[in-house]
Amino acid sequence: GYTAAIVSSAEIIPNYEEAFKANRGVVTALGIPKTDPLFDTNFVAGNARAVRTKYNIPDDHRVVLFAPTFRGTFQEEAHYNAAWVDWEQVLNAPALAKTTVLIKHHPFIRDFTTLVPEHPRLRNVTADRDMTAFLCAADVLVTDYSSSIFEYSLLDRPIVFFCPDLEAYQGDRGFYYPLEEYLCGPIAHNQSELVEALNIKKPSLAKVRELRHKFMDACDGHSTQRVVDQLILPALDLKP
Repeated sequence: GYTAAIVSSAEIIPNYEEAFKANRGVVTALGIPKTDPLFDTNFVAGNARAVRTKYNIPDDHRVVLFAPTFRGTFQEEAHYNAAWVDWEQVLNAPALAKTTVLIKHHPFIRDFTTLVPEHPRLRNVTADRDMTAFLCAADVLVTDYSSSIFEYSLLDRPIVFFCPDLEAYQGDRGFYYPLEEYLCGPIAHNQSELVEALNIKKPSLAKVRELRHKFMDACDGHSTQRVVDQLILPALDLKP
């Protein structure tokens, strides 16, 4: 029933054509309008400051955003295994002495208040729905199989993958592409590897840029204008 659908890059047009059972030309790579603000340095800096102020994060602290996706197939059964990470032990690592972790569970997770322990350098921000603001504030994103990597890649910052259940997840839900094509940073399978990955002094961004080029190359800060000019105005029989 779609007459038009927009995607973030030409690379993924065939995937959407298959998923939507759409004819050629219905899906176009005009970019994603909600990513436009991520190309505005004032917007990014302003959101970063606002998050630090709201959650009382010291200026000299690195901000790590931990944003895993949920486990389970449906919203009603969504869950996450909090036992995979002992955050007190992680934050007590000497190398992370000046690190504040923001934990943002997926909105489907209903018991998120019980998944985050008390710690002076840990903030549970799950109840705050503004994911974009947290992406702006994060110096490092730690996630697993979440689509947040694509938007975050536009900020040209490091990503760590924490995947303690990789084999089970691949067998259960799987991926459109081989996982290796998404991995644009170190992968940690357990807590000690997570600490090690967060302790990398100068992480390479080469893979992040490859991911951005492949999956987000139609996003350049002007997606909204293209959608208006090429889809909305012509549909109204108006010229841009």
